[in-house]
Amino acid sequence: MWIRCHLGMLGLFTLATFSPANRATAEKPVVHDRALEIVEYASEPLVVTPTGIAVARDGRVFVLESHTHFRPEDYDGPPGDRVLILHDRDGDGRADSKTVFHEGLRYGMDLAFHPDGTLYLATRWAIYRLPDANRDNRADRLERIIFLQTPGDYPHNGLSGLAFDPAGRLYFGLGENLGEPYALQGSDGRSFSGGGEGGSTYRCDALGRNLQRTSTGWWNPFGLAVDSFGRVFGTDNDPGSSPPCRLIDVFETGNYGYEYRYGRTGLNPLVTWTGDLPGTLPMVSGTGEAPCGIVAYEGGSFPKQYDGALIVGVWADHAIEWFPRHDDPGFGLARVDRRVLVRGDNDFRPVDVAVAPDGSLYFTDWVLASYALHGRGRVWHLKVRSSKKSSPENAAESDALLSRSRDVRERAAKEMAQTPAGREKLWKVVRDAAHPAARATALWTLAGLEPSQRPTNWVAVLTALAEEDAPLSLRALAARTLGSDWKPRKPRRLPHRLLALWLRDHAREVDRETLAAGLASDDPLLRHAAIEALADPQVGRRWGEALAREQLWAVLLAARRGWRVSPNARRRWIT
Repeated sequence: MWIRCHLGMLGLFTLATFSPANRATAEKPVVHDRALEIVEYASEPLVVTPTGIAVARDGRVFVLESHTHFRPEDYDGPPGDRVLILHDRDGDGRADSKTVFHEGLRYGMDLAFHPDGTLYLATRWAIYRLPDANRDNRADRLERIIFLQTPGDYPHNGLSGLAFDPAGRLYFGLGENLGEPYALQGSDGRSFSGGGEGGSTYRCDALGRNLQRTSTGWWNPFGLAVDSFGRVFGTDNDPGSSPPCRLIDVFETGNYGYEYRYGRTGLNPLVTWTGDLPGTLPMVSGTGEAPCGIVAYEGGSFPKQYDGALIVGVWADHAIEWFPRHDDPGFGLARVDRRVLVRGDNDFRPVDVAVAPDGSLYFTDWVLASYALHGRGRVWHLKVRSSKKSSPENAAESDALLSRSRDVRERAAKEMAQTPAGREKLWKVVRDAAHPAARATALWTLAGLEPSQRPTNWVAVLTALAEEDAPLSLRALAARTLGSDWKPRKPRRLPHRLLALWLRDHAREVDRETLAAGLASDDPLLRHAAIEALADPQVGRRWGEALAREQLWAVLLAARRGWRVSPNARRRWIT
């Protein structure tokens, strides 16, 4: 969940660790931005040992409270984990009561709201939907949509990291599971199995169908975030004996270098954290020790410098870190800077983070270094100082689509999509708006409609968007949305991110020169995408022997993944 197992000795702390004196001397975390302030929203006994957190569109704060994670024999709390709703009934900015939304869980890890308002929950072994159709603040039922069958039972290296893309598809992570064999199954029976390959990330629809593995080579993808453009980022916790922990730009089919079968230290020469081995991808940045929850901030109320930034809770370094990011046309992965937003004392242990409808942030805080349950806990609220504007603006529907707030944009786009006139406005935003995130929101909304409801020039306009001088994330979204209809005029002149998409998704249309250039590139994402293209049996048989004279290692690696090389051909290539 947070830091390495050898720190488990800290679990010797028990409830006796807490005393009123300890509570009184705890220091308030320091915010490294004068425009923001942090206040304590809740603490024990109202909430103890919190892990996941999510905020509903009406502002209700949902917290996952652990009562099973390394539970001491004399622990006198509830028998199972609980999902709480924390209420601020007197409006003073602090929670003063709670409602138990659901209870009786074991090894609860994470919470997230689907765009339709349904709460999702991850435990170590399963992912559930918890609908509340009558809005009585009690879950109607627990619907399991993903199931992990494994003998592994360590509390926090199973399922976690829930996040939704704008289309409502669910992304999540599976940790290294101590190398135990496993079978991961969706609600439609589609499954993946393994054991020893390290952590992976997955995607499915909102009901757990069409399960797909999106990347592998992690230690423990504890937190995932998806932005308005469909870009996925994650925190990898942690790197064994090879710090730092990692912030990862998730490229579908990516391998990030770690395999549990080669040991927990991470020092085996067949393991890499930095993309040094052929076919693997590097991190985009290191993080502090034990990164947990992550969000791509699009709340709209913080200063504009935070728009699109990644914000991470770092458990062992007592910090909230933030990572402003930008795209480089000559490099496929995101470029980021690492900065500290909030720093606390030794009893500040942030775990999960959630964006509220007003653009503020909520964090859960485990408080103590003890893995064992200890009766402490806090929830912090990070917001714009009260003297400043602290929530996204209310605006007319058409103006709301241009809001800095993703929540405001998505609600406006959903309403506009209900009428022909509204759909025409969305299409105008896709074509002409100066606001890249608004164009992305409008594009996702229209892409979710039946083809008959889309504009007749859909393919032509998206093809032009993929080619125009626009932010790379928007161009990549247009290209992915087009799928097989994307036909770039000069693929080799594409920015690296888009060229990697072309290589990966259109392998059979790639010419030999473009493939060779990708294999020889200094950009690890292009090399990876070219190897994936060459792993297609049809592409490999067509170009493999010719390319083996120039890039033997890449051809052999691709052949190992996707097609068989005859012994005679292998000897001929090597000699």
